[in-house]
Amino acid sequence: MTMEDLIIMNKKVSLASLILACGIIATGCGDDKTENTNEPVDNNVEQTESESTENSEISVASILDKIKAAYGEDYLPNVPLDEEMVKETFKLDLGLVEEYVAEMPMIGVHPDKVLIVKAKDGKVEDVVAQLEAARTDMIENGLHYPMNLEKVQSAKVVSKGNYAAFLLVGSANNMSDDEEERLKFAEDEVQKAVTAFNSMFN
Repeated sequence: MTMEDLIIMNKKVSLASLILACGIIATGCGDDKTENTNEPVDNNVEQTESESTENSEISVASILDKIKAAYGEDYLPNVPLDEEMVKETFKLDLGLVEEYVAEMPMIGVHPDKVLIVKAKDGKVEDVVAQLEAARTDMIENGLHYPMNLEKVQSAKVVSKGNYAAFLLVGSANNMSDDEEERLKFAEDEVQKAVTAFNSMFN
């Protein structure tokens, strides 16, 4: 083998080594880029699924139990309401609702009413609007014993995520002769239910 042949062979080997090295570098860079791009997407999807699962595990019955616990013996509703009674009492379109639970007292002298709703996706605002309308109608047009006026005026409609609640509830021991004191008492009582409702989503 001549010196010229040896030089040509070395050039070919060097060129082949250079091409191989470039290929390895390009492949490595491509792998790193794909891994970095996918990781954030996977994390976001996992977080969204986790949040969705967490919310879906909250039942309306568990929210009602939390509210009952806030009052103990002062929780007066003890009769479940069926579909017809819910539609009549709250003027609620149950086509907007995934599930609900509702109760009122057996004794008619008490105005208490509790409704917990899980609305279908995208429908909670419609549910809240209907419950607000029902609240206004009860205050302005309902027939109530004078001793219950402040309690009715203190009724609340609250919502969180796909959940909404109509809360007219509290102790009946509101015996003050002062109208402002009776109203304050009723507001403080219904706030217990509001706090219990919100605590389910903390």
